Amino acid sequence: MSLTKNRFHQSIFYFLISLLIIFNEFNNYNLFIQINFILISLFFLICFKDINYKAHIKKFFLDNRIILIIYFIFLSYIIFQIVLIPIELLKFFSPAKYKILIELGQPKFFSTISLDPSKTFFHFLNYFSLFLYFLIFKIIFYKEIHLLRFYLYILSAGFISSLVGVYFFLIGNPDFLFISNSSYASSATGFFINRTVFACFLNLSFLVGIEYLSLIDNYSKKKNKIFL
Repeated sequence: MSLTKNRFHQSIFYFLISLLIIFNEFNNYNLFIQINFILISLFFLICFKDINYKAHIKKFFLDNRIILIIYFIFLSYIIFQIVLIPIELLKFFSPAKYKILIELGQPKFFSTISLDPSKTFFHFLNYFSLFLYFLIFKIIFYKEIHLLRFYLYILSAGFISSLVGVYFFLIGNPDFLFISNSSYASSATGFFINRTVFACFLNLSFLVGIEYLSLIDNYSKKKNKIFL
């Protein structure tokens, strides 16, 4: 089977998602957030060069204008929190921050709404990276067979993650390389930062599995019914 351009791009996407899963414990580290943003941004620029992908992007923006406007307003709000504004405006936008500055007696004329602008900026990078992941997904997985492959990948990732989580749980959750389990000795976390995130991912994998079974049945019988 020849490796087409689209199949190659899908393989890169799988690789990037795998990095997010395997190194999930580092998702709150600023360095990992920057690396993730750089990788997905470069990949998006590579995809954007393709004429067919550009057409998919245009259609995606036209078909989802309302939700995209809401999401960009949300991103703009995050950016607004790290923009310097007159300190008097903090009385309205952030009374708690204004009270702290007054009590500390800091002679500032301008300040940000955020107590930690650097951390807020990295939150913005995280959410913008998420948008790029979703956008790339929509432009390179545009056929039903593509969705079947992606669902099968998520199922495989969930299966492997569950095996890792159960294995480490059975041997007492020792710390291993970059996997830190010492704070969750009585529960399975797999590659993930805590058991809650791990449980959410497994639930997502379960729903994807149901959808995969529905789609594979429709694909073989040439039906159009979709479960989710």
